[in-house]
Amino acid sequence: MILSYLTRAWALITQDVIATAQICLVLWLISLFPFHLTELLYYGESVSDFADDPIAQTHWSEPFIFALVMFITVLCWVWIAVAWHRYGLKQERPSGLVPMFRGSEIRRYVMAVIAIFFIGLFVAAPVFILWIVADSWSYYIYADEIVEVTPTSTYLLYAVVMTVLNYVGFRLGLILPAAALGERMSFAASRDATRALRGPIFGLSVFFAVLAAIGFMVTDSVYGQPVLYVLSYAVHDIIALFGLCVLTLLYADLVEARSDA
Repeated sequence: MILSYLTRAWALITQDVIATAQICLVLWLISLFPFHLTELLYYGESVSDFADDPIAQTHWSEPFIFALVMFITVLCWVWIAVAWHRYGLKQERPSGLVPMFRGSEIRRYVMAVIAIFFIGLFVAAPVFILWIVADSWSYYIYADEIVEVTPTSTYLLYAVVMTVLNYVGFRLGLILPAAALGERMSFAASRDATRALRGPIFGLSVFFAVLAAIGFMVTDSVYGQPVLYVLSYAVHDIIALFGLCVLTLLYADLVEARSDA
């Protein structure tokens, strides 16, 4: 069943390449722009300057800049997500370069994502704290050039955290496609609807967590190489799109009781 969902997700992405591009491409490029523009402005000509530039680190940590970059990135991705659910469930295709901006649905979607994230973070709190400690320690060591790689334990803990977040997200996340369609659904209803697929959902959660951990490793390994660094983020975003597809398919199967999405 896990392979079936992944196969159907790929089919959903590729069944109409033009529609997929209209939904994702422009907004995805916009979501990348603020982050990498900030790197160019503050870190010099390449991201490799960051590690040796304490002034750049100070600029990046400025709350206003960080908040602005995060706002643009999140807005673009939620815009994509809402449009993608509507495309998968209602065959709603954009008529231009970007999908229609649906303010009400996007607002409800953001609130639901925040709630699910904090629930998942609460469940994963012990491992999450260990991962933060391990990750912070590894970067401190890296900055002092004692070692040049992040310890394997950091990636393993990251995979565990992501497994928990993915599982909570898939179990409670049916409220997200519902929000994209302008419908209301409770966390309890989503949990009950996904109960029968707990096993496959756990398998999918592990699969996406392992992919995320591998992506994390690749991103670290190409740090300081701008083109490869951006490409590694693109891989993360493709994985995220697959996750959106799976969530859309789960909603179609479990809520709308159809398998033609």
